[in-house]
Amino acid sequence: MPSTFGSFFVHKDELGFHIYLNLPRHLDASIVPRTQYAGPRIVMPETVPNLNKWLAERKKEGFTFKKAK
Repeated sequence: MPSTFGSFFVHKDELGFHIYLNLPRHLDASIVPRTQYAGPRIVMPETVPNLNKWLAERKKEGFTFKKAK
C-alpha cells in the first residue's frame, strides 16, 4: 500500500529527462509539468534517458502517478 505522497517536475534536454523535486530557477513552471505520486518511497532526483521506461519501472514498484493541476 502506498505510504509516501509527493510531486516532482520533469524537464527534457539533450542529456535526458531530469526529475526534480523542486523546480530550478532557470525553468518556467508554466512549461515544466508537475506530476503527483503515491508510492512505497520518496521519488529521488535523477536524470534518465527514457521517461516512459522509468515510469513503468516505478509502477511495477507500486507507484501511481497523475498530472498535477
